[in-house]
Amino acid sequence: MHKILLRFAVYHPRIVLMIAACITVAALFFIPRIPLRLDGRSLIPAGEESLAPSDQASATFKLNDIVVLCFVSKGEGSGEGIRTKRGLEKIGLVSEELRATEGILDYSVTGITTMPLLAMRNGIIDPHPPLRSAAIDSATLMRTRHETGMLGLDNGIILSGTDRAAAVYAFVRPDADREALLEKVGAIADRNRTKDLDIYIGGTALAQAELGRSVALDLTLLVPCLIALLILLMSFVFRNLSVAVISLAEIGLSLVWTIGLIGVLGESVFITTLALPVVLIAIGVTDDIYGINLYIGMRRKLAHLSNEEVVIAAFGHISKPILLTSFTSMSGLASLSLANLEPLRVFGIFGAIAIGLSTIFTFTFVPALLALRPPKLRDGSARVNRRLAKIASSFLHVVETLGPRRVVVGILLLAVGGVFVSSQLRIDDSWISNLAPSSRVAEGDRYINQYLAGSTTLEFAVKAESPNGFLDPEKFAVLARMEEALARAPHVGAVQSIYSDVLRITATLRGVPYRDFRRAVLSDSIRLTRDDISTALLIDATLGRPQLGSYLANDNREARVTAFVHGADYERLRPVLAAAADVIRAPESAGTSESPFGDGWISYITVKLLVEGQIYSIAFAALSDLLLVALVLRSLRTAIVAVVPVMLGVLFTFATLVLFGAPLGIASSMFASIALGIGVDYSIHLAVETRDACRKAPSIRIALRRTFATTAPSIMVSAGTITAGFAVLLLSSVVPNRMLGLLVCISLLICAVMSLLIVPGLADIFRLWRTVPSEHLRVVAAEPKPDPVSA
Repeated sequence: MHKILLRFAVYHPRIVLMIAACITVAALFFIPRIPLRLDGRSLIPAGEESLAPSDQASATFKLNDIVVLCFVSKGEGSGEGIRTKRGLEKIGLVSEELRATEGILDYSVTGITTMPLLAMRNGIIDPHPPLRSAAIDSATLMRTRHETGMLGLDNGIILSGTDRAAAVYAFVRPDADREALLEKVGAIADRNRTKDLDIYIGGTALAQAELGRSVALDLTLLVPCLIALLILLMSFVFRNLSVAVISLAEIGLSLVWTIGLIGVLGESVFITTLALPVVLIAIGVTDDIYGINLYIGMRRKLAHLSNEEVVIAAFGHISKPILLTSFTSMSGLASLSLANLEPLRVFGIFGAIAIGLSTIFTFTFVPALLALRPPKLRDGSARVNRRLAKIASSFLHVVETLGPRRVVVGILLLAVGGVFVSSQLRIDDSWISNLAPSSRVAEGDRYINQYLAGSTTLEFAVKAESPNGFLDPEKFAVLARMEEALARAPHVGAVQSIYSDVLRITATLRGVPYRDFRRAVLSDSIRLTRDDISTALLIDATLGRPQLGSYLANDNREARVTAFVHGADYERLRPVLAAAADVIRAPESAGTSESPFGDGWISYITVKLLVEGQIYSIAFAALSDLLLVALVLRSLRTAIVAVVPVMLGVLFTFATLVLFGAPLGIASSMFASIALGIGVDYSIHLAVETRDACRKAPSIRIALRRTFATTAPSIMVSAGTITAGFAVLLLSSVVPNRMLGLLVCISLLICAVMSLLIVPGLADIFRLWRTVPSEHLRVVAAEPKPDPVSA
């Protein structure tokens, strides 16, 4: 089929170009329809079983993405904290501005100035009205200081224990423009910052917006830089600008068609998907380099043939390895869809489609342009090719000197150590860790974790299987044990539930400081009765407090417990989850159950699914590479020779991550599938050409030398070009993109080096010449002495 397309494109180039132009224009109309998803829940498919209880709990307790403003007093040495007249007035003013901001749920703005403070006056409970933005007199200031201390509100949630910092929280509307909200909240912080008070911004909603904006801005920088770099590199190698333009035009078409298809199907794109153009531009150039390099060489040697005949001969000869490497690249990217994460699914499926389209264009669009306007031949390109061939021959000479089989054995021994090292790989991902450390939201997150309870919340829905629910003192005590267990877990800054609120109100009714009353209840010197709980809940319902979701639902049978975790990651969340599970498993908690949910739980599940997905996708990519090569070439031996180098390349890259203490994230995890799909190109071309050379060469050693002289230069150009292309991602301000670029560069370079190092030894070990049909075989297989390459 591809040969029919090739001949049609060469002899009817204008028709091919016209069809391509029409479809491209149509695709451009659908691109604006593509929605960008930034919320954390969108990372995981809606039908994921492990998140079904979480989704239900989030709906029950009415959770939304959150915005946080952190106020830090600069008066550390003066003895003045955040609860000064100017400090409270400023917090009140900012809270009111936040309430009036479009995209913010006004009833949810929670801080020290929006909370009704409680005190007993004349035998009745008297809620101190919210301070709002009104001027605060000295009496109000003293009462606020006293009552926040009595109520234990200086626990790190809205007020730090050191009185150095305070926080204001708010929920974001689900349909809010997060990027616009980032600008508005940032502007509020900027205009209210003073010489005595710093204001920082944070929260998941702003982190998502910051990351999305950074990636979008990166694209406007990285894509032009990548195109300019590839034009320079290919123009230098081929000494012809038109060759670079032809290749990039082909890649551009495949990319526009793919993005248009995303729009036609109504698929969403994610932050990681936004790197797709850069990745595909870097990948797509590979096949064109092999085809164009052979075309230029054949034009020099076969001057008696017409340009059209040379195009057909060149692309026809290289068609088998190009198709094979395209299939392996597609299977490598498609393997990402096995990870039960939406960004990887979209990236994998449409990345594979883009590679497939690029391959079709390699046999249609590129030949059409070469036939329509053949590039001029320049002597410089031949010199570059000869120099690269000389380098490759020197490389092969070193391998022959060391002994090809010894090289293979030595590298396999290193691989054993690599397996052990790679088993220590840490996998983690979060919105904040993906931001540039210098970004406003990342800076705000650091201060929230430094001065307050923590920037990440892990929620628990606790259910009581009894008619009275948590009005039953025994069931209510489960919440007490849950709070205490979570508070003792490492890195937990504070815990909040309806239990704390009931204790605060009951302590106020009895005129006792909250912390003293809590200690008495926990030690059983004071026992809460059902009347105490009911009365406190009734008073709580009349206070008109701001609501960051509900804390009691379903006729008092379901309660929410929130743990604030400092610098939360997968490892820090695990003991918190274990602590909650231990409480529920205890005999005294019989009749209750718990389900984690919220941002922390989504982050935890994301990492867990990423680990499982990596195992499946790597196994699938490696197995599919092996099967594809074996089926196309009808040789399992050749397939093994082709696949082993790339597997070693990925293994050594994982080991490199461990040695440098870097975690693997959602975006950066794509490197393995990319490497398995692309890195195998080098060994495939080397193995296929070596096998073909065996048809005419008198020995495997001569076959390898001929292969290295003709194919290794293209491998070196391809590896250098694609590595330089991915290196452009190192300019990104987004950490995942930088990590992805770095890991792909490392892995592809290792794959290329592994191919050049061990294919000679593997070709001898697996006797590659025996895979050539006997009627074509001319290698002297039964030489009186062993070939030097196998010595």
